[in-house]
Amino acid sequence: MGLTKASHAQPFTGNLIDAVRITIVNEPTIAAGKQRVAASVGAVTSAAAAFDTTLNAGLGRTLQNTPVLAAQQSSVGPGISTLSNNYVVGATRKLRSGVSFNPTLSISRSIDNATNPTAPMRSDATLNVLFPLLRGSGTAITTAPERSAQLLLEAAQLSYRHDIAASVARTVSSYWEYVSTQRSLAVQRESLERSQQLLVNARRLARADEIPAADVLKYEARVSRDRLGVINQEQALNQASTDLLQAMGLRRADAALAPPLDDFPDVPQASVNQLLGLGAADSALATASARRADVLASQRRQLSAQTLLDAAESDHSAQLDLKLSLGYSGLGENRSAASPLSALRASPGPNASISLNYAFPVSGLVKQGEVAQRLAALELANVEYSALQSSMQRNVLLQLGRLGELVAQRNLALNQVDIQQRVSENERRRYSAGLVTAFELLAAEEQLTQERLAAVAASKRLAQAIVNFRLEAGLLLDAYADEQILALGRLTTLPTARELQAP
Repeated sequence: MGLTKASHAQPFTGNLIDAVRITIVNEPTIAAGKQRVAASVGAVTSAAAAFDTTLNAGLGRTLQNTPVLAAQQSSVGPGISTLSNNYVVGATRKLRSGVSFNPTLSISRSIDNATNPTAPMRSDATLNVLFPLLRGSGTAITTAPERSAQLLLEAAQLSYRHDIAASVARTVSSYWEYVSTQRSLAVQRESLERSQQLLVNARRLARADEIPAADVLKYEARVSRDRLGVINQEQALNQASTDLLQAMGLRRADAALAPPLDDFPDVPQASVNQLLGLGAADSALATASARRADVLASQRRQLSAQTLLDAAESDHSAQLDLKLSLGYSGLGENRSAASPLSALRASPGPNASISLNYAFPVSGLVKQGEVAQRLAALELANVEYSALQSSMQRNVLLQLGRLGELVAQRNLALNQVDIQQRVSENERRRYSAGLVTAFELLAAEEQLTQERLAAVAASKRLAQAIVNFRLEAGLLLDAYADEQILALGRLTTLPTARELQAP
């Protein structure tokens, strides 16, 4: 059975799968994780922007009047009036090797009343290439921010998977608590009904002087205890309902829950024996390390920090750039509207230039500060990973050990219920035959109530332990799977030995 995404309006019908669907849609932790993924996608795009091609264009018009000396005014009048138009188009592109290209085409047209009355047009086509020879040179350095951002995106996606798995586990645990309180309340109400019936019988016998009137107090005390037990279970049910609503991400105070429909999972002893076979602990730890999404996310954050540190350490403090320019220039004269284009057709003259620029920071504070920051970020990522690994190992072993104990407890509790059920039936027959008193029957019924409550609690703890172990071992939701195909069996069954084989 697959798990498909639900709409926000889907009601809770009482099924466990409904609770999980609603959780995936509404739980705020999952929604927040999804937005962190979106932010990380934007960060990757921003990091790649350093290698984006930038197109630029510009145009300008300038009018300038320059006064001249009196001796020169005979030819130009009181001053030189210059009118110039400028057109520029170009592009800039930085390669991941660090080399930058900047092709540019510029045309200028200038006319004045002194030396350029024919409005000459000059064209310049240039290809500028910048080769960084020290700082900023090499793919490993220039692409480090981009690769780091990609790793952080993968970490965010994996963390999102873990948010889903953790939220689903909380909902499943809350659901079994809800089932437990419903069953326990039903048991307490049945016990109260039996106690009340025995109280009625005791009062009848007391009126007939078949038992002392003082003995009625024992039955009244039992009825009072059962009533208190019902009240306590009703309070527990209200709390379990609230917890389940919160786990599903439903914040409405007046939200009503349908009664639970799913029963506690049945765990055969054979599946427990197979799971807890030889080497189970090592297999569970290996599986958790290989499949837990939060562990894989922490590894990605380590790699991201290491990537930036390696680039910072290997990058040079000094900067040495080789700049090469190749191009041509043309000159034409024309007063027509298409005069700027005529300069491109004029006889060109080749141009070339080469330059070498060196800059050396005396203290190298930029590199020192960058390395220090990257080293601290890596150390933090390592500490977080080590803490997560320790917590994971401790929890996996704890949950694995509890599974065997809880299965044994559940089986013993169910066996006790069966035994006490037969004892109570025998006591009822003996009571009908007048061989035992009503108080002795009441004691047997009270013991049956306690055994039934213990069996419900044991079944609940086992059901919760199953989903918690799967979460700790990374077997609840695959790190790279779509949350829409989460199998229901992963919520209610023990993992097989084959599932514990790390990929």
